[in-house]
Amino acid sequence: MQSEKFEFLREKFPLLSDLGALAEAMIYTDPGSATTRLRSFAEEVVEIYLCKNGFHIFRGYFN
Repeated sequence: MQSEKFEFLREKFPLLSDLGALAEAMIYTDPGSATTRLRSFAEEVVEIYLCKNGFHIFRGYFN
């Protein structure tokens, strides 16, 4: 999915571009899903920031 507002992210951060475009596309038809996409967008931004600043991201699996 493409959006003028998030397309500038596509080259380096395609997932962010897709999540932003999806949230924008459904903001009026399904605000709950749009909010979920924006949460995923924010989580990805934080993860990128932490990785670029030397923090280890633990992706554990719990039983």
